[in-house]
Amino acid sequence: MYKFLTIFAPLMKKLFLSGALLVFVVIHVLAAVSLEDFLNRKEVKVVRTLQNESTFEGIMELMIEQPIDHRNPDGETFAQRVYISHVDPEQPVVLITEGYDAKYYYTSEITAQLQCNQLMVEHRYFGKSKPDSINWDYLDTWQAASDHHRIVTMFKEFYTGQWISTGISKGGQTVMYHSFYYPDDVDIRIPYVAPLNYGLEDERIYTFLDQVGSPKERRKVKKFQKLALKNQVEYLDAFKALSDKKGYTYELVGGIEKAYEYCVLEYSFAYWQWGYVPSNKIPGKLALAEDIIQHMNRVAGFDYFSDQSIVEYRPFFYQALTEMGYYGYDLDAFG
Repeated sequence: MYKFLTIFAPLMKKLFLSGALLVFVVIHVLAAVSLEDFLNRKEVKVVRTLQNESTFEGIMELMIEQPIDHRNPDGETFAQRVYISHVDPEQPVVLITEGYDAKYYYTSEITAQLQCNQLMVEHRYFGKSKPDSINWDYLDTWQAASDHHRIVTMFKEFYTGQWISTGISKGGQTVMYHSFYYPDDVDIRIPYVAPLNYGLEDERIYTFLDQVGSPKERRKVKKFQKLALKNQVEYLDAFKALSDKKGYTYELVGGIEKAYEYCVLEYSFAYWQWGYVPSNKIPGKLALAEDIIQHMNRVAGFDYFSDQSIVEYRPFFYQALTEMGYYGYDLDAFG
């Protein structure tokens, strides 16, 4: 036995060192692959190179081929828009999961702080990331999370650092859903202002609106809503004039009268959501119709119920109605 070890130990040592060297070489050869080489694959199309920022080696807009139905990966596909900001393969990657479209590129504050890589992914069925024909059956949280899982899996072949997912509002919800379905994809999750609804109509909003702010502020908000409803006929011409000026139409909500009523109902939620106007600036019954309408538009945003906005955000409304939930309006508060 001793003689065997004496003869073969040096050989085994050489083999071990050779194997270790081979692994080292392979790792460094892989690391030496450029991003351009990595992206040279059939499911990725580089659309354009964006104006660079000093933090990155380059910023590109990509279209990545995705299955419409991830349960049938060999079926029909669509192209999903992704912005990639590259620093170094060994640095962390910030994954921004947009909840809507991604019309423009931006660098997240997390990416800026870490000076690392970033992938920004447009949500399926929004913006450029739409199939040629829309089948709503494939717009759900699992399919969207599977889009992100496929992208993470692909880019982990190139990026070896830690992964951080982040998103804002519906994008923050998308972070949560992705991590629910694929908990091992990322190391850190940072959703911003991400709603977690308890039902298709989350009734907690009514309790919130009954308690938020001071009693005086709440009374002023409710008083304005009642004023707007009571004087709907008087204010409707001003509402129509402003809508025409901005190019808003309201066929999908049932006409201009329905749109007006929806805007009044939206007012209380929007007032506390955005905080654009202090309560002492809420106009009263002596204000001109034009001033009432200008104020209501500033707070509630008439565009939200316009045909133009509904068509653009129809995928969101579908998701809210079928799976994600939304807030409602307390009609009883107005008798």
